[in-house]
Amino acid sequence: MDPTSITQEKNPKRIAIIAAGAILLGIIIVAVWSLVAAATAQPAKNDFAHLDNQRKVVDISMDAYDPMFTEFSAAYQTAYSEEQSSDDRKALKESFTQEYKDEMDISKQRIKAMDGSVALKNQQVHKDYAAFKTAYTEVANYTDKYVHISTSIIEVIVGSCRNVTKLEVSDKDHAEKFVKASNECLAKLADAKKTSTSSSKTLLTRLEKLFTERRDEFKKVVDEKDESRRELVKIPALLSILTINDELKSIQTEYETDVNKQFKSLSDKFDSANKTLSKTLSRLSGSKVTQEGKV
Repeated sequence: MDPTSITQEKNPKRIAIIAAGAILLGIIIVAVWSLVAAATAQPAKNDFAHLDNQRKVVDISMDAYDPMFTEFSAAYQTAYSEEQSSDDRKALKESFTQEYKDEMDISKQRIKAMDGSVALKNQQVHKDYAAFKTAYTEVANYTDKYVHISTSIIEVIVGSCRNVTKLEVSDKDHAEKFVKASNECLAKLADAKKTSTSSSKTLLTRLEKLFTERRDEFKKVVDEKDESRRELVKIPALLSILTINDELKSIQTEYETDVNKQFKSLSDKFDSANKTLSKTLSRLSGSKVTQEGKV
């Protein structure tokens, strides 16, 4: 066989392999170049404008939490006050919990989308966005805790402890019923304290003290075996519950005042960070600066 014929037969295969390798190398080079270009690309005006629009959506979405919980809270308290079935109360709570969770998840996804913005390559935007995200997270976390604790408080005060404030003195065994209802109420308060915040823990501790003092007065009546003395110790016990509803209202009002004060502090921090980020993005995108940033 002619040696040159073998060489001639192999050359096309070699050429094909070399060509394929060259094409592959070209594709790799283009891909690497694209990645490098994307990584080193500087944000344009529309990138800043897009991030600003995302910021606006997050800002507006924060307004949904308060009315959502206010509506649920009113309905949940009514469900207990009207002594609706446990199934109805459970359905109401589960419906709100799912709606609230969905809204929180959407907000988290919006923040995650902002995290990937090209605009964050700008040093000032990166700094302002970090402050914005931190402030947003603090408000969201506080709201989440408030919703959880406030729901528990409704279940305790309007639910378990309601029987304590519904004493019927005409019942012969009203003292025994009061002691029993108080013990059930105190047990629920103790459970609620396990997952409480500093503000709610103060509230629950004061409620414990209130119900314990009243319970102890009626326990003296229950423990007294002498009928004549029993009537005597009953008087201060009955007098002690005359002001229980007013004291309950006072304790709850102080708690709500403290909660609103803390929430306002966090909200003000978010408003400030929100306005700062808005101004920076508006300046860089060439848009008109507007006053925004209300929680």
